Amino acid sequence: MVYVMTFIVVTLLSACSDDLKLYLEKAENPEYYSVYIPQAHSLQKKSVYVSSEIQQFNFSAYYGGVKAPDVDIKVNFKIDESLVEKYNMDNGTNYPMLPKECFELETNSTCITTGTFSSALVNVNLTTEGYLEVGSPYLLPISIEATEPEVAIPDDMRNAYFLVTGSFKPGQVPREK
Repeated sequence: MVYVMTFIVVTLLSACSDDLKLYLEKAENPEYYSVYIPQAHSLQKKSVYVSSEIQQFNFSAYYGGVKAPDVDIKVNFKIDESLVEKYNMDNGTNYPMLPKECFELETNSTCITTGTFSSALVNVNLTTEGYLEVGSPYLLPISIEATEPEVAIPDDMRNAYFLVTGSFKPGQVPREK
């Protein structure tokens, strides 16, 4: 019986040792780390009022890996109009690009600070009056352009698509007479 118990304990400890070795190998291997836009997992629908007031939504960047980064990672974003056509072709849609006159990124970069897994939020400011038609959806593709220092960016999580649709403010819906 003692031999059986000893065998079980040794087997369990060696299995834990293998898991620890694998964890440590991954922790030191850059292949297991990446930066991505979490909102890239699916189409992000944003409903806004057609008005002269500034409205906003936000997004961020995340760091994926076994442990938090040990340096600050600067993440640069861009608006890539060419992705609208690609998105439409891939999804059988015909969304127009959100007019560039009605939106502005507050900043085109953010930072994932040492020891954390997410960046500060990046705001997209919208002024919709005169640019959006009520009920019509518009596409805004936001991409990670680069990181400093260079970190892998998975292709399927590089681009986030925001579908912005204008609506009337409460109480301002036109009525037929």
